[in-house]
Amino acid sequence: MKQVLLVLITMILTSLSLSADGVKTIKLDNQRTDDKFKIGVVLGYPTGLTAGWRLSDTFEMNFVAGTHYTDFTIGVAPLFTIVNLSIADEIFPLSVGPAAYLVVDWNGDLDMDILGNVRIEYSFKEIPLNLFLEGGIGIKLDFNGNYLVHPQGSGALGIRYIF
Repeated sequence: MKQVLLVLITMILTSLSLSADGVKTIKLDNQRTDDKFKIGVVLGYPTGLTAGWRLSDTFEMNFVAGTHYTDFTIGVAPLFTIVNLSIADEIFPLSVGPAAYLVVDWNGDLDMDILGNVRIEYSFKEIPLNLFLEGGIGIKLDFNGNYLVHPQGSGALGIRYIF
């Protein structure tokens, strides 16, 4: 519920600032290094910090450190770009790949989530920002003595600064 409220407040403030009269113009120098490294925040599964390092035109390593509010999560997701969607002369890369998240809850219990992820993203031309939406499905491995396997899903919305 907190995440939904935060997203709604952000959307309202953004729409108010875009529709304001007498808007000042801010010019940003967009001298970035081939969009190879991105760092930012992610909301969803999990909420926290995210980074991406593009190693080629079709491969990017992604890292996350965050929480589900009851645990601490670190993860890695190598993503392979399968197609660049061109919509109104804008490029939206669609990527797929595996993801592994190591989850330690506040009681010290340990789980691992193994997922198949799909991500669509957009990098602005004028400003060095990257937006992405991703989701995944897979399994949760429970290492707390009972070794159960559970179904698991994920979904996240993120924004990253492009270096």
